[in-house]
Amino acid sequence: MSLGTPYRTSWALLIGVEDYPNLPVEYQLNYAVGDVEDLKQMLVEKHQFSAGNIITLTNEQATRARITEAMGHLADRQTIGADDRVLVFFSGHGQTVPLPEGGEMGFILPYDAKVDMNGVANFSGYYTTCINMNELRNLAIFIPAKHVLFLMDACYSGIAVSGKGGLSSATLGYIWKVASIPVRQIITAGMKGDQSYEFQNWGMARSPISYWKPCVREWRTATQMES
Repeated sequence: MSLGTPYRTSWALLIGVEDYPNLPVEYQLNYAVGDVEDLKQMLVEKHQFSAGNIITLTNEQATRARITEAMGHLADRQTIGADDRVLVFFSGHGQTVPLPEGGEMGFILPYDAKVDMNGVANFSGYYTTCINMNELRNLAIFIPAKHVLFLMDACYSGIAVSGKGGLSSATLGYIWKVASIPVRQIITAGMKGDQSYEFQNWGMARSPISYWKPCVREWRTATQMES
């Protein structure tokens, strides 16, 4: 186990997109890349992550193909162990799109997304150039690590992860039980229809989820879903 943690080792995929070449100027962001850099520094300096185990994809690096490839690495059982932990962070745009026969699907937008943000009824661009929530749900299932945390600084209807529900904190030996069972945790910055916000006067914490970066320090405080 790593010194100071109950894990063999720790892994992270950090994605930040603020430049969207195929979107209008009003949809360009300012601080997503800085949030990735700040989070990486915090993980290395305070949470025993090795810099070599952290994949960062920002702006033109964060294409749909490269994000998908990086997610595939996290499902590699020859690399990721059962006693590891994995953090996946995305900062950028998200969108909820109505499905032709009813229902909705959430998407995160990579750097090369080609969509009409005001024409969400046109499903084609989202399906072909973005990453849907089912892909992230499958990733949560396929990652062999014991604990997986998704921090999604984007707005959409959310990720559904199947599970039996959370373990009550009143349970005898709660901390030890939580540390020993497989857990998938998800924290999102917004819901369907919300707009991405950034505030310069928040200093290093410039978007809602990065303002609450202390949540990374206590993974157990998130909603826990047993796999």
